[in-house]
Amino acid sequence: MGAVSFDTLGNLYGTFSGGGPDNTGGVFRILAKNGKIGSFFFNITDGYKPVAGVLVDSKHAALYGTTSIGGTSDGGTVFKITAPAEDTVLYNFCSQPNCTDGASPVASVISDADGNLYGTADQGGANDLGVVFEIVQQAPKGSASQATLKSPHDEKH
Repeated sequence: MGAVSFDTLGNLYGTFSGGGPDNTGGVFRILAKNGKIGSFFFNITDGYKPVAGVLVDSKHAALYGTTSIGGTSDGGTVFKITAPAEDTVLYNFCSQPNCTDGASPVASVISDADGNLYGTADQGGANDLGVVFEIVQQAPKGSASQATLKSPHDEKH
């Protein structure tokens, strides 16, 4: 359903919203050199039904994307996949009261020069009309990378 992406080697990546062992969808890769197909399947707790494409970060050998439902609060997730098919949930949507942090992200994420991710969620927010979100990826000294969500309603105007 989502757009496809290429890495620097010409490998093709995309998502599928159904299928797999639990019919939860996943991410596929088609190798440019031989057409071999590899797949990663979601398991509901890390998301379910991705409907947008993935962002390829060749510098860090990672894929980023969203699932429209699933995760710990069933509001969808922002995920990161690194080789060999290891996924990390960077954010579980609808984890705040009344889903003020948003739910059901349905668009691909983009990144800035610092590696922060940006996207939209179709539902939730202060008026239940969706949110624009930022995932700030930071690595404090002596610790692993962490991700936090910032929504426009967090900013003081």
